[in-house]
Amino acid sequence: MKKLLLALIICCHSISLHSQTSVYHPFPDSSASWNFTHSNICWGVFFTDQISMQVSYYIGMDTLINSSIYHSLHLPIYNIYAGPNCWPPGNYTLPGGYMGAFRNDHANKKVYIIPESDSIEQLLYDFDMQVGDTLVGYLSVCSPTSMCDTVISIDSVLVGSTYRKRWYINSAYHVYFIEGIGSTYGLLDFVPTNMVDLSDIVLDCFSQN
Repeated sequence: MKKLLLALIICCHSISLHSQTSVYHPFPDSSASWNFTHSNICWGVFFTDQISMQVSYYIGMDTLINSSIYHSLHLPIYNIYAGPNCWPPGNYTLPGGYMGAFRNDHANKKVYIIPESDSIEQLLYDFDMQVGDTLVGYLSVCSPTSMCDTVISIDSVLVGSTYRKRWYINSAYHVYFIEGIGSTYGLLDFVPTNMVDLSDIVLDCFSQN
């Protein structure tokens, strides 16, 4: 059977409109992967340099937890490039592994996760947020000493040939949530609120089927 691969490139060149689509695109539960690049500055003895890391998530086998079907998430390896002034410099890889299991709540447009080495389910994505809603759940680091992220605006972005709803979450790191795809700032990385000097994370590619 001929397989059709749909590669969806979501980056700063995405076409967006200040409109909203009424068709819900659920989070995938199979045959999907996400590629991200993490970039930061490493501090050497005399000079600073660039360090970057590339990661790829994919959906693995289904599993039954508490009588509910969950879908496993995996990150095989971390590919790292460290400039000559970093320590250690060069190209190298680190092992990844199982990152947790998630389930879809299609009726409420939500995604829940049981993280790796945990047994408690947490909200991962809420694709039904409104402007002004506070980000809560696994990706939130809201605390008395850290400003809470809220939905700044909502519009739509063209993905392939269809429009998907998009939430603007954080202006400092330009974080968006895209319906059925997730965060542009790492699939499972917390949104950094008003923190400084954290990595820049970019969603390079999302593919499904």
